[in-house]
Amino acid sequence: MNLISYYLDEQNQWALNINELRRALEESKSVCRPKAIVVINPGNPTGSVLTKDNIENIVRFAKENNLLIIADEVYQHNIWDPSARFYSFKKVMHELGVRLELVSMMSASKGFMGECGLRGGYLELENFDTEVKAVFYKMLSA
Repeated sequence: MNLISYYLDEQNQWALNINELRRALEESKSVCRPKAIVVINPGNPTGSVLTKDNIENIVRFAKENNLLIIADEVYQHNIWDPSARFYSFKKVMHELGVRLELVSMMSASKGFMGECGLRGGYLELENFDTEVKAVFYKMLSA
């Protein structure tokens, strides 16, 4: 495994710039074969919320590069900017008609409860092979 860092566009409300993603992906190919992209939306600690257009571009980028999207969406109920709107990666992906593997993560301890020490979360696997899901669930139960 190898960490591939990409930088958010602070001047554009912490958006995820596709050219920056391309740069990071190309740079990493000398040391690894990228398989996934992790996106945290809404962002922490910036509080940024990706626009629908930005998410569409990320989904297209992932499709073009055959990347699994791991969407950490646990702060979706903690949006403080009244002009911002949360869009889930799953919804945007379906609206685009794009089919690719997606892990969408949510939490019971960050949005509604938010109590210190209380931790609980869940995830959804979208478009995964049934055998892969079975192995994943077996691993979780072990």
